[in-house]
Amino acid sequence: MRRSPSAPDPDPSRAPRRLRARGDAPRSAARRPRRPSRPGLAGARPAADLRAAAGRQLARDERLLLLRAEEELVRLHAREVARLLLGAAAIAGARSGAALGLLSPEGPPPAVAAWRRAARRALRLGRRDGLTAPGAQRLAELLALEPEDWGGPVVLVRAALAAGEDEGARVALGRALLVEGDLAAARDVFAALLRRPDELLLRWRALEGLALAHAALGRPRLALGAMEAAADDPACGVPALVGGLALAWRARDLRRTRRAAARLDLLVDPDEPAFGAALERLRRWLAREPPAARTAGARSGLRRLCRWLAREASPAGRVAWLLLSAEGA
Repeated sequence: MRRSPSAPDPDPSRAPRRLRARGDAPRSAARRPRRPSRPGLAGARPAADLRAAAGRQLARDERLLLLRAEEELVRLHAREVARLLLGAAAIAGARSGAALGLLSPEGPPPAVAAWRRAARRALRLGRRDGLTAPGAQRLAELLALEPEDWGGPVVLVRAALAAGEDEGARVALGRALLVEGDLAAARDVFAALLRRPDELLLRWRALEGLALAHAALGRPRLALGAMEAAADDPACGVPALVGGLALAWRARDLRRTRRAAARLDLLVDPDEPAFGAALERLRRWLAREPPAARTAGARSGLRRLCRWLAREASPAGRVAWLLLSAEGA
């Protein structure tokens, strides 16, 4: 018998099955419990949480600043110890009486009494702050000794390098090796410094040292090339310009002697004190150096050039006069 559409279904269990078959779920099953909202994702953070987070961040920042301040204090103490050890090396080098010839002077060494006061103060501050630089023990030992017992400048510069590495200390090491006569080691120190990939602030000083080492080792052309490179640096001092002319003459190179003389006259005032001091160092250097080889070229154009320059009162003329007098010409 056919049922009318409005007649109720005699089997009520079939209705949910039809609903599930069509993909419909009972109304009660479609509801899900709502999760409580999380602070910061939906809604404002409580003020107490914000204050706690800010406090934690402030504590982290304070610890970081304190750590950086301690690191900077360690660096400053090590730098001061290295500076004092370099000062001790300068005192020892001056006391040895060995001249550095054509090299630009570093300035007068510190007075021993002033150096001792500065060293005691640095060690006292280091003990107060709980700092110990690598060279502090050596500094304390020097305070207990007279300068005559400090040893050579090379040992002191090496102690300064242990306290702090920089290009100034490396240049000082090369110069100390020159003072003590270790020419090959000085050449190697200056050459290694010039091979560094980073830019050198004291490049011209390293070139000066390399030039003097080559000259002392009997390599006049290598010495001339290094000194010319030093003189080309705008930061170079008067001794590099004087040394360029002297080494060009010793190398018996007419063209480079003309160029060095012209550059010296252009850049140097004959009345400035630095030029007079450079002439005195050149005079001492020429007195120690053996005479240059007398070649045919030296007897011709080069000697005529130097004699012509020597008649002038210019800086190049005064240098030429010293060069000719040293060789008895």
